[in-house]
Amino acid sequence: MSRVIISLVFAACVIAAGQASPATQLNCDDEVTQCTVSNVDITPCADKSNCQIKKGRNATINFDFTPEFSATELETAVSYLGAPFQGLERNACLFTTCPVTQGTTQALSYNLYLNKKLPAGFYTIKWKVWNKADPAQLCCFQTKIAIRKYVEMWARVLCLCVCVSSVVSETVTKKFCNGVDLSQCTIHNAAVDPCPKGINFCSLKRNKPYTLTVDFTPRFSAQKLKLAMYGDDNNDGTYDKVVKTPGDPCDLLSCPVYGGIPRIFNMHFTLDKTLGDAKFPVQFKLWNADDESQVCCFTFNVKVKK
Repeated sequence: MSRVIISLVFAACVIAAGQASPATQLNCDDEVTQCTVSNVDITPCADKSNCQIKKGRNATINFDFTPEFSATELETAVSYLGAPFQGLERNACLFTTCPVTQGTTQALSYNLYLNKKLPAGFYTIKWKVWNKADPAQLCCFQTKIAIRKYVEMWARVLCLCVCVSSVVSETVTKKFCNGVDLSQCTIHNAAVDPCPKGINFCSLKRNKPYTLTVDFTPRFSAQKLKLAMYGDDNNDGTYDKVVKTPGDPCDLLSCPVYGGIPRIFNMHFTLDKTLGDAKFPVQFKLWNADDESQVCCFTFNVKVKK
């Protein structure tokens, strides 16, 4: 199957089954919230009134929040039926910009793994984000999801076709870049092909071609774009190794781009011999060529094989 067809199949999946959609948002009646939450969306969730997600998969929840307080550090928690989801990262600063400023709206995006042990059914989940120094200062909202055991038959057939065609594309766990205005872009999904290890990190070989697929919505408009990828094999936050030289990506996705319009594209990359063998993060950046503050940026973990 050609890469053009593969791209079309992936796009069809996003449109038909994995499209982010505004989710049903409810108040937390038992919490005094000092915050305004808006633009809650869930990927995959094509129907906001009936958000169905298969257990054993990741769901990405994005929302904007405007706190009525300022805080240096934030914590977060998710619960259902009064019980917290286990094993979740509590440091909310990994998923939004810290510190936060009273009255300033910003975005938060979180990958939530739905354990296979969860019983199928309908759930109301509660999401909380609070000031670590003063837990009474918090943002809280609830939303409804349906956890499914099986995917629809057409999705199984499509998956089989893709697998037979040797497409081993796996969603990767993405994190936000430090020092980036997260309100400028929403990254719905990122996947690497092939990525045998899947969610936690990709085990990749040097000088072998890989494809990164990015599903995103810019919150800015731009006539021209720049794109680059960097590696941080010292794990010191410097990202000083070039994986993809800064260049014009408009041959990968048509330009211009417009704020609020979802886009999806594939790009090819390789990891060369200058990168170490340890597990380390790779940074993806896409920005307005005329305004570098308008940027889409995330990181994901890889391990380079010898």
